[in-house]
Amino acid sequence: MASGKSMELPLPFFWFDPPWHLVHIEKCRTFAHAFAASGIVVAALHRDFHDDNDVKSSSFLPRLAPHRSDRAGWIFRDFESASVIDLRLAPTRDDNGRFAYHPAQLNRWRNCEEDRSHDAVESIDMMTFPPDWKSLDGMCSKVAQLRKLSDAAIFVSIDEAHAALMLPAAKSADVDGVIIRVEGDPLGTIVRARQYIDAWKRPRSTALWIVTSEQLSPADCVKCFAMGASGLSVDLLCNDLLFQNHLRLEAAVNQVVGEFADSVRGYANSCNVARIADLRPEHLSLV
Repeated sequence: MASGKSMELPLPFFWFDPPWHLVHIEKCRTFAHAFAASGIVVAALHRDFHDDNDVKSSSFLPRLAPHRSDRAGWIFRDFESASVIDLRLAPTRDDNGRFAYHPAQLNRWRNCEEDRSHDAVESIDMMTFPPDWKSLDGMCSKVAQLRKLSDAAIFVSIDEAHAALMLPAAKSADVDGVIIRVEGDPLGTIVRARQYIDAWKRPRSTALWIVTSEQLSPADCVKCFAMGASGLSVDLLCNDLLFQNHLRLEAAVNQVVGEFADSVRGYANSCNVARIADLRPEHLSLV
């Protein structure tokens, strides 16, 4: 497939790392559909919601499919149904700060019976670099391979600390978007990454999604969009809902997401722009 696919977001927000393995599979499916229907891009693999014999569809849209370094949990259906494939070079740490999978997560992906007795079991180490790559030069061939197998947009996700090393490789691979996981204030990272990315393509034609360690306020979201972010994570907002019990789930999701999105739009409109995508650095002083 040719490069240059765009990912138009119903809302400029995404759920980067849902803890699906901590929730019953039916609840995961219901929540994922509710958030996707509200306009949030949801990160999920087919096996997060279905076993391999399940005929139900996981092609709810929009969906981001994490293609991890060791391809854990990935099956061919993920090529077919994802809107975005995230070549995830920023593995998630467990509660102890290790690059590791929780046993419950591996059980879900391996189609094992759900067993809550594993809660005390130690996490299982993951690979931290793709086994079929000898260096970052391999990103070009990996992205080309993914384009042949899927019509999805191809993104690469990286840690802020490795951005200077990873962004040139992403440039060479001509990815459709970059996801950067940031600790602390994201504005500086957004400015540097946007300047670098826009130097190789038409300005803002490559998506820049930002994963933050804390939930940003609506005003801070507008600042990030003004400086060049095209998508922001809302993991804490979504996680809070995931672990609550709601009799009317879709209504609760729509209310929480709707109120947050309306507040962000309100700040954006106060900058005299009609759309969030129209925000630019000159609007920063108006927030």
